[in-house]
Amino acid sequence: MITPQATKRASGHAPRFRDIGNVLSKEIASGTLPVGRRLPTEQELCARFGASRHAVREALRVLQEQGLVKRRQGAGTTVIAKTPTDRFFNSVSTLDGLVQYANSTKLEVLAIETLLLNDAQAAQIGARAQEAWTRVSALRQRDREAGPLCYSEIFLPAEFADIANDVGRSSVAIYSLLEQRHRIRIVEVTQVVEAVAADSNTASRLGLRAGDPVLLISRHYADQSGRTVEVSRNAHPAGQFSYRMVLQRD
Repeated sequence: MITPQATKRASGHAPRFRDIGNVLSKEIASGTLPVGRRLPTEQELCARFGASRHAVREALRVLQEQGLVKRRQGAGTTVIAKTPTDRFFNSVSTLDGLVQYANSTKLEVLAIETLLLNDAQAAQIGARAQEAWTRVSALRQRDREAGPLCYSEIFLPAEFADIANDVGRSSVAIYSLLEQRHRIRIVEVTQVVEAVAADSNTASRLGLRAGDPVLLISRHYADQSGRTVEVSRNAHPAGQFSYRMVLQRD
């Protein structure tokens, strides 16, 4: 059994949750934690590693994203594979889940533009043609070696254009920046997930051919007055991203 002292900062200045995740992933790969085995509880892992519950939860979240474990409320965490998958798993059940996604990936801004929306753009984001919006084009990555997870276009109304320069500079979700800077509250996010053919611009950003399949996830963020304050369109290459939702019956 590995003691807390033996696992402290094994990787230098790596975050604590990464140290914990590295130890558990090695035990899964070696068969010490075989496929089908349920992991110890969060409380037991906290005691074993001398870590906070937050660090343990982050470690388990990373293992889930790697496709090594499956987490289920009330049923614990179970090992489902010995080796990580190349696919990125994103599990969101609340708005705060989008913050975790922002924290676990990096956003590289490619361009910031002020647009007068044409008819097609206005239809895409639910605005009126000739309205002034700011568009931020960016690539979201897990790491450079793995390539981009998605090509994103983030649209902001003119009154919130100041947020554009902060996109990608921190791990804070864009909607959180809007709330902090402009004292608004996001109360609803409408999400549409569809399989589409990549246009030439999206294909070039993702290293694909025009017409290749992508998973397009569009989100419209509305504040307490019902107005749209942000729209994001995120195109994911086929086979590299899995979006997981859990629906519970009332």
